Amino acid sequence: QPARAWFGRFWRGESFYPLFMLLLVSLVFIIAGADQRWAVIVGHVLAAGSLLLAVRPSHASRLWLVLGWIALVLGIAAALLQTLSEIRALRVVAAVLFLVLLFASLPLILRRLVTHRQVTAETIVGALCAYLLIGMDFAVLNVLFSVAEGQAIIASIVAPDAAITRGDFYYHSFMTLTTVGYGDFVPATGWAKTLSLLEGILGQLFLITVVARLVSVATFKRAQPSSSGEASSETEVQKL
Repeated sequence: QPARAWFGRFWRGESFYPLFMLLLVSLVFIIAGADQRWAVIVGHVLAAGSLLLAVRPSHASRLWLVLGWIALVLGIAAALLQTLSEIRALRVVAAVLFLVLLFASLPLILRRLVTHRQVTAETIVGALCAYLLIGMDFAVLNVLFSVAEGQAIIASIVAPDAAITRGDFYYHSFMTLTTVGYGDFVPATGWAKTLSLLEGILGQLFLITVVARLVSVATFKRAQPSSSGEASSETEVQKL
């Protein structure tokens, strides 16, 4: 019964779990398969599909569903251009298009979250989806500035002579977002430092003000019945 109910919510577009898994799988392809073009293309196509999945749990209109499918097609084209094209102008256009697609998913998810009357696991997973999208957005921003300037705006300390791959941008972005800071990649330009600073601040603010708040509210709602039960039992003891 629980499995059937979950699939029912997924079919009706009420679950954020497929979107969360899609984002994680896309990151695995982009980062782990950075040396293989096909893996990077697959990862970017999956990430582009995030807008389509973000539309479904957001109960958006039919127009948004049509736009979601159009975005998926454009995302595939952007992924191919970013990976295969050697023309800088086309790569800049592709990066901008891909960035717009990822940014468009954020308000759809947040719109759905604020309409939740009760904080559940779905609400928290939706917030985590937004958190992952923030990291991916800043990764694409780093790629965009690097393509526009003609050189990578981040540098490797461990292997200074090694070429910076697209997966390295995503890796650096999430190390900044989570403030882990391994130190193997560092910002090399003023724009890179600015983006890293903004990402670190936004990432921590989002965790503190959104995710932590949702978790605390969900915990409170679960703990409330037990506390009332304890209060009633104490009242009964006093009556006795």
